[in-house]
Amino acid sequence: HQNYAQTTLRTQVQVGRNVPSFLATTYVVDGYVYWDKDKNHTKDAGDPGLEDVLVRMGPYTAITNASGYFVIRAPAGTYVLKHTPNSPFGNFNSPDSFNLAIGPGVTRSFADTSQAGGYVISRVFMDANSNLVQDMGESGVQGLEVTVSGGAPQAYTDVNGKTRQFVKAGAFTVSVKLPDSLTCSTANPYAGTMVAGDSVTVLFPVTPTPPGYIAGTVFDDKNRNGSKDGGEKGIANVNVYIVSNGGATIQGYAATDANGNYNISVPSNNPPGTTPYSATVVPPSGFFPTSPTSVGPLLVGPNQTLNGNNFGVAGFQIISLNASRVLSLASGDLQENDWSGGNPATARKDNDLVLGADAGGTDNISIWFNQYNSTPLFTASPSLPTGYTRNAPQSVLSMTLDTLDTNAPKSRPDLVTGTKAGATGNFFVWFNQNTSGNEGFFPSTFSAGQNYWTLDVGDVSSVLTMDCAGGMGPDIIVGTRSPTAGRGTIEIWQNSDSATPTFSRQETYPSAGLIPTGTLGEVASMALADIDGDGRQDLVVTTKTGNYSGELLVFRNVGNTNGNRFLCAYDRPLDVGAGMSLACTDVDGDGQIDVIVGTQTSTSSGDIVEFQNITSGGTIDFRTFSHAAPGIVSALMVGDYGGSARNDLVVGWRADETGYGGGLLIYYLDTGNIPPNGTDPSAGALANFVPALTKANFNYGVNPVSPSPPYLMDLAAGVKTGANTGALVVFIR
Repeated sequence: HQNYAQTTLRTQVQVGRNVPSFLATTYVVDGYVYWDKDKNHTKDAGDPGLEDVLVRMGPYTAITNASGYFVIRAPAGTYVLKHTPNSPFGNFNSPDSFNLAIGPGVTRSFADTSQAGGYVISRVFMDANSNLVQDMGESGVQGLEVTVSGGAPQAYTDVNGKTRQFVKAGAFTVSVKLPDSLTCSTANPYAGTMVAGDSVTVLFPVTPTPPGYIAGTVFDDKNRNGSKDGGEKGIANVNVYIVSNGGATIQGYAATDANGNYNISVPSNNPPGTTPYSATVVPPSGFFPTSPTSVGPLLVGPNQTLNGNNFGVAGFQIISLNASRVLSLASGDLQENDWSGGNPATARKDNDLVLGADAGGTDNISIWFNQYNSTPLFTASPSLPTGYTRNAPQSVLSMTLDTLDTNAPKSRPDLVTGTKAGATGNFFVWFNQNTSGNEGFFPSTFSAGQNYWTLDVGDVSSVLTMDCAGGMGPDIIVGTRSPTAGRGTIEIWQNSDSATPTFSRQETYPSAGLIPTGTLGEVASMALADIDGDGRQDLVVTTKTGNYSGELLVFRNVGNTNGNRFLCAYDRPLDVGAGMSLACTDVDGDGQIDVIVGTQTSTSSGDIVEFQNITSGGTIDFRTFSHAAPGIVSALMVGDYGGSARNDLVVGWRADETGYGGGLLIYYLDTGNIPPNGTDPSAGALANFVPALTKANFNYGVNPVSPSPPYLMDLAAGVKTGANTGALVVFIR
């Protein structure tokens, strides 16, 4: 083997013992635990004592010292003296214990035998002077994993940097697993040969690994192509992080300089090249990423610089519209008469905005028609000819757009609104009109005969549409807050499939759904997602059961026949907080849809709770992670807002439950985790309560001409600045 310095060191361990009461006379029981090499039951000169062996006598114990000697003091009485052999030894005494009547004291010894082999004693230490010898003052390194072949495979260094592991006689190897910040100056792994009865001490002198450097630029990507082109300037004071373990460990960070450049010193990780790094950026306020927000894997050697790890960002275009008493939002192409020459083929096919508001005016439904490709895309107020308002019977808490009827053109979407319980109902259907000149207009009030009541006569806080009842058209799923605090229901209303359909109640949860508790909290938010991977949309629900308590429930979609089409497959109380909002997306990129719940944990705080999908074998299950939010999480939405192709998380929040402070943040999920910090797309301009979000590509249409790619997802936020004031803010990428 190689000629590296070997040093054998031993530490005398004081015999440990129980100390009995000094009020009684005690007697000494002592002896040795030794390696009986010749198996003659006698401790001969060549039989070494065995260290650190536990010896027991009734309630009294001792640990053998370096010579294998133990001593126990105990009052007179009858006892059984036993010991626990250390690996790889076994007890050679038969029987393996002694029955003792003490008073006076006695001496008994234990003859142990061993497999043929010996001990590898490893010492890992900081070699300050690089002489490969552990000198005075050079401390051991604790907590490192040491692995040997041919014996006890794994141990961890103690406070002195030492491990002691048995190996069989013959060839062996021993290695220490070092962090990237340390480099071993001798062979690692070390290869040697063990002689039966011998021991080998292996020194692993380590020194700090010279750092590596990761560098790049954060730049204003004017043409949004993800590459730094001529004339595109850097952006100062943007934080860049070098992380490992999926973002869990920060290896280094820096803010960009005046030219947008960064150069971050990190422990070199190559060799061994087993723990790659990633460079990540949090886009500055007002910007979105045009390139991935995480660059990796990165392997950097000692004193090496990895250049060119650049991040492109571009500014949002912000359009602020006049709105008040905001509660809910939706978007879609209402197919208003925006074509030319009476030819619908020249329609713009752009996305419009629909807003629901508190009662108290004649405008608790407002519609803005998209004016693609004019500037701005939306006029400030929803008034003819670029928009209009409607009066719902009560405050519009929730809404959704879908094509509910089959009147031509079937593609023109209709509106479902969930409201506070009123005199005429608590949810309503508004059919989009198709007659000439009325295209894209909902009737002045809900469509005739399209007012409905849930059984509990509660407030309808969430509405969804999907074909879940087996007919031809979409059905309506209605979630409520019942008049009884902390209680709610879900109802399935089936489409009659006529040209202008009506809807009839088919199921009410509970008692449908086999909910384990037989009860359901106030429905705060619902979403449809394929949680179990069977190709069918499951129903995901978060609820409020108390001021700061709630649940997450997943109802498995088992078919579209009446009865229990959704069966409760997961029902878990939230660890802390009441459910307020909900979104579903594959956060970690494993192909399974995860769930994100926004909560309220006090009058002025909330969390973003990630339910990581670990469904296996058809059993729906989650692992949970909680992230502190800036306030009460009032709205959640997912969409791709830059970086990689993975969805990102948009969070609307409220500073406290009585005021109107708050804001909007985008959390970019490129690393497969929810990062600790989000980006404010408004650059501080939006500082109020955000109760509603919607998404679409608003600056896209097909006529008079389609824009040049890339085609990017935009978002709109409904904002409340006071009881009767607010805004609708559109963020264009």
